[in-house]
Amino acid sequence: DMIKTVPRQHIHENFKLMAENAPVMIWIADTEKNRYYFNKAWLDFRGKTLEEECGDGWLAGIHPEDLRRSVHIFEEAFSKRIAYKKEFRLLRKDGTYRWILTHGAPILNDTRFEGYIGSCMDINYRVEQEQQKDEFMAIASHELKTPLTSIRIYTELLYQNLFHDQNMETAQMVLKIGNQVDRLTWLIKEMLDVTRISTGSLKMTYEYFDFSVLAEDVAEEMQSTMESHRIQAVVQPHVQVWGDKGRLRQVLVNL
Repeated sequence: DMIKTVPRQHIHENFKLMAENAPVMIWIADTEKNRYYFNKAWLDFRGKTLEEECGDGWLAGIHPEDLRRSVHIFEEAFSKRIAYKKEFRLLRKDGTYRWILTHGAPILNDTRFEGYIGSCMDINYRVEQEQQKDEFMAIASHELKTPLTSIRIYTELLYQNLFHDQNMETAQMVLKIGNQVDRLTWLIKEMLDVTRISTGSLKMTYEYFDFSVLAEDVAEEMQSTMESHRIQAVVQPHVQVWGDKGRLRQVLVNL
């Protein structure tokens, strides 16, 4: 989290040799937040001279939509003398913006703060891959839901016809098919929720429901797919609970 090196006035020749040949972009800032060194990889990427990039010159290369956030992250870390990392778009010499991941760390020389040093990597390919994945998941979600919606409609119509004809046994079977379609639709939505996956969050939907009925439904559902064992739900009747019915169903199915 901290870098110990020599003062600004004298960049060590060994460090400069390493930095100039490093496959990553490297920069150094002084105690006034002004950047006074960029290595060859950075200057080649930007198509600029050291003089053009020094001070605040390099800021002109940051995408306007990322500028305020990028500066804020750096200044907040600078005020606390802590390491940081951030992603932003940087203008390449060919006129295209590329996503960059930068890591910055404070420079300490015998506990004396002397600025910051940072390294940058082009992560545009990774960002594009993630965007393609999100687009695929969004399309997959839509394409899967469309036929399920049609199945649900036809199931409802079939149930109504069977109910009208007093064919109650078959009607109940069709009703269960409809319930399974609803659960499949919910599962697809959960699995392909891009926002939930990217943030690692788990949305809970609470309601009052009869846990006994849920347990019996799951037992019956599992029994229909298993012939080698008999599954029986031993529960007290009318156990009202406050919880996420869909999540608790998942727990029982996994159990």
